[in-house]
Amino acid sequence: MPNDIVARLRSYAYLDDTVYNQWVYREAADEIERLREKEDDWRAAMTENHDLWNENERLRAALREVAEVYANSEGIPQPIPAAEGYLVRLSMEMFGIAHVRAEGEASDDAAT
Repeated sequence: MPNDIVARLRSYAYLDDTVYNQWVYREAADEIERLREKEDDWRAAMTENHDLWNENERLRAALREVAEVYANSEGIPQPIPAAEGYLVRLSMEMFGIAHVRAEGEASDDAAT
C-alpha cells in the first residue's frame, strides 16, 4: 500500500495535466523513494541517539548522587597540612586492614 503513492505519481507523469508539468510527478515519486531509502539510516541514528541520551542521563544521575554526598558532608573546615593528611590516610588504611582481619577472625571463630 505505501508504494501505491509512488506508482500513482509515476502514472500521473504520463497524463497531460494543465496544472502541473509531468516532471513534477516524477520528481515527487523520486523524492519519496529517496526518503524511504534513507529511513533505515534515520532509524539507526535515532537508536544511537536514544542510547547516548540514556548514557547521559545515567551519568547525570551519578553526578547528582556525588553532589548530594558532598552537600551532606561537612567537608574539611580548614586545610590539612601534608603530614596530617598522610597520617589520616595511614590511619584509614590501618583501620581497613584491622577491619578485614577482624572479620576474618570472626568467621574463623564461628567455623570452629
